[in-house]
Amino acid sequence: MDGQPADQTVTWTQGGAPANATLGIALTVTVKAPTASAGAFSGGTIAPSGTSIVAFTGSTEQLNTAAAAVKAVSVSATLSGKLLTFVVGAPSFVNTEFNAAFPTGLAGTLVIVKT
Repeated sequence: MDGQPADQTVTWTQGGAPANATLGIALTVTVKAPTASAGAFSGGTIAPSGTSIVAFTGSTEQLNTAAAAVKAVSVSATLSGKLLTFVVGAPSFVNTEFNAAFPTGLAGTLVIVKT
């Protein structure tokens, strides 16, 4: 219904009619809370090679996935005037400082993406 799966199913047969023709068939849809979407880059285009400045919204785990998808080597962001670099696909200890700086993720944070 309106792009969402109904909670009930009804099997239609040719020539059939609902048990109560006045009411018809009542279907409901349970609205589910939105799931966390993948993190996303926005505000620009990431060059196939070189560096690009864009914004990122999402967790550092989502950053790793999104950055790998665009074949990034690293993603850097500043916090309190310090440039921090996240190495894409590296073991977690390599990105300890970056992850600690952004424990709840990035929210439209400008980042430098190196591809």
